[in-house]
Amino acid sequence: MISYIKGILEDMSPGMVVVDNHGIGYQMMVPMRGESFPKIGQEIKIYTHMHVREDDVSLFGFLSKEEKEAFDDEFDDDENVEKDIPNTAVNRWLFNKDTIDLVLTNLMREGLKVEGGDKLGKTIIFARNSKHAKTIVERFQKLFPEKGSHFIKQIDYSIKESEHLIEQFEEKDKMPQIAVSVDMLDTGIDCLLYTSPSPRD
Repeated sequence: MISYIKGILEDMSPGMVVVDNHGIGYQMMVPMRGESFPKIGQEIKIYTHMHVREDDVSLFGFLSKEEKEAFDDEFDDDENVEKDIPNTAVNRWLFNKDTIDLVLTNLMREGLKVEGGDKLGKTIIFARNSKHAKTIVERFQKLFPEKGSHFIKQIDYSIKESEHLIEQFEEKDKMPQIAVSVDMLDTGIDCLLYTSPSPRD
């Protein structure tokens, strides 16, 4: 198994890179984060996942161990996932986090502001399911660690303290400022809201 490849970035296009390692070019599917990659001709280290199917062998690359391990968990250890994973399913996973990052970044930049424009107003993001909601919260905390762990919270029936979190969310001066919900915040919230569409997965 190939754990990582370190070499020269030879070519790059949306969703794909080629890394030259001692004269061998390794083509890999990668998340579409062009701004995170070095320039062509520079050295790069990519953590890899080899996906073997009956009719195909694909190599997927990640700039961090954490993202690679999350990918492994999704497609290696889940007994409910077929061994023959369609490329479309892999692509959805690869690009989903980038879509979430884009939506969250746009929300923080363009969302309704309060207190003289210095603070994001109370915001609900509607997720597709609990797993999706959890991913949105995790991506926000990775993108905006300075906001702390209470700024955004997952609020759905899978969370034991959901009722308490709803009460906190309704209070103008209490956290969370962003609630990520699946089915609990459709009605009955009495506060100024900016409702964000769900980042697609």
